Amino acid sequence: VDGARTPFVKSFGAIMKNNAISLGAAAVKGLVAKTKIDPNAIDQLIMGNVVVNSNAPNLAREIIIDLMLPSNIPGTTVSIACLSGLEAIYQGICQVEHGDASVVVAGGSDSLSSGQMSLPGNLPLALGKYS
Repeated sequence: VDGARTPFVKSFGAIMKNNAISLGAAAVKGLVAKTKIDPNAIDQLIMGNVVVNSNAPNLAREIIIDLMLPSNIPGTTVSIACLSGLEAIYQGICQVEHGDASVVVAGGSDSLSSGQMSLPGNLPLALGKYS
């Protein structure tokens, strides 16, 4: 059991151009390097994410791809508001306790600075009407 994290900083600050994928990938890369775990030994990657990117809704899978981890590692993303990262860790613990996995990488990643913003349904109509 070990851990790694990225800096916890104010939104729209020094690392605002980093999205949840790059932040999560940095933490996972740091963890794999620190523990010297063989990436082939990883049975599952579970990540919590609240500010979901609609272009890449499965954060865990994106991290696997970005880090060029073995493609057979399942990547699962959970999103339950403020407890997403803890839920990911809980699910990883359950998999190990139940004998479904030996090595699980679990955590959470978010970037409020790069989150997408939904517009009210009538705003695009109004913009279209007055353009």
